[in-house]
Amino acid sequence: MKPLYLLAPAFFLIQALRAQTTAEKLEEYMDAAYKAKLFNGVILATRHDSILLAKGYGWRDYDHHILHDTNSLFRIGSLTKSFTAVVILYLQEQGKLKLTDNLSKYFPEYTNGYKILIKNLLNHTSGITEYSNQDHFFESIAFRPYTQKNFWNYIKERPLEFSPGSDFNYSNSNYFVLGYLIEKVTGKPYEQNVRDIIFNKAGMMHSGFDWKNLQSLYKTIGYDVLNDSVHIPGRIADSSAAYAAGGIYTTAGDLFRYHKALMENRIISQQSQEEAYTAYQGGYGYGWYVRDWPQGKNLGHTGGIMGFSSLMSRGLKDNSCIIVLSNDYGSNKNPDAELNAIAVPLLQIYEGSSTVYYIPRVAVRSNPAALPQYTGTYKMDSTAGFVIDVTVKDNQLQAVFNNGQPYKFFEEKKDFFFTKQSNCQLEFERDGNGKITDVLMYFNKRKVPHLKIK
Repeated sequence: MKPLYLLAPAFFLIQALRAQTTAEKLEEYMDAAYKAKLFNGVILATRHDSILLAKGYGWRDYDHHILHDTNSLFRIGSLTKSFTAVVILYLQEQGKLKLTDNLSKYFPEYTNGYKILIKNLLNHTSGITEYSNQDHFFESIAFRPYTQKNFWNYIKERPLEFSPGSDFNYSNSNYFVLGYLIEKVTGKPYEQNVRDIIFNKAGMMHSGFDWKNLQSLYKTIGYDVLNDSVHIPGRIADSSAAYAAGGIYTTAGDLFRYHKALMENRIISQQSQEEAYTAYQGGYGYGWYVRDWPQGKNLGHTGGIMGFSSLMSRGLKDNSCIIVLSNDYGSNKNPDAELNAIAVPLLQIYEGSSTVYYIPRVAVRSNPAALPQYTGTYKMDSTAGFVIDVTVKDNQLQAVFNNGQPYKFFEEKKDFFFTKQSNCQLEFERDGNGKITDVLMYFNKRKVPHLKIK
């Protein structure tokens, strides 16, 4: 998403943005997102190992009135994939396997194995079909132990969706096979490998797999619906049904420790990481989506598992990390999109003082018949020629700043409107007779009056 700018004088824009530190901007934005009921969970934002924001928002457990803090434990779904990829790369460094090995070397009974390389699994170019597409998976199968035999019985009878390496299709099945491969070459459970190779080295003392049987004061309830009037806990899927594709639970702090350990090359080498952080087909590396942004290479992934959604974004050039963990999964039709919508302004804030970002606010339903009273032309003062033209179009208040593009404004309360296109609000003022005489423009906490001239 490209940053949006109001056509304000340069001095006004720069002075407004210099007023806050990055940490203050992050907290202001997330506080507003929570107030607007867009987020329930925990956020951790860092740069160069300094914590800019670490805060819990809303309910860890609604029924018992327990609020979130940074100790809250969450299931992270597909963020697990990068852990699986790291273990595979570690095993390659140890000489236990090669990414160019065919699957048939390890699973000779799988008839398509000779066509597929290990690296095809890592970057979702194998063509193996999605295992969770089987009938009744989300109704019943996901809630009981899911074995390797169950998996292969489903996969082996189905053709590949495309020739390996020729296309990209995100499939959890790829990471299930990687988990089974890890067990095959080490002789140890997948989960034990992750603990030994990653958790212990990174100091992730609050992370694990068996969510169903976890006993902890910090265990978060995942909700299918969580709002002021309805709170419906999600069913607890068996961790074996998510396995190496999505089975980990952790805290925001432990995920930061994971990021830090990778940045310091304490788990796998820089060379292995460079291979993992290369964008292959679909922009996917090994366990991460990879993007080259103006501020440097960015790695990101989202995760979702019944009652929980998560997002992690890592900036390699400035050693930045944003972790967003939520236990409100089903209230939004597209949890990944909702978390991305929250994360984009956070990333814009990281970009620097030239970025204008939208602070979430809550709109009320406007009375279309009342909107024309706000129309008119408003001027900043007699010397600066900054003018706001306010009109109504399609029952929506609009404002044009200095003959620029129109911005839609939404009513928050009587005489107070905001735009979702930038951090700008308009507050109309009245005289003793109730007639609108001027408007106050709020822009990144700056307040500038404009007198109505026509």
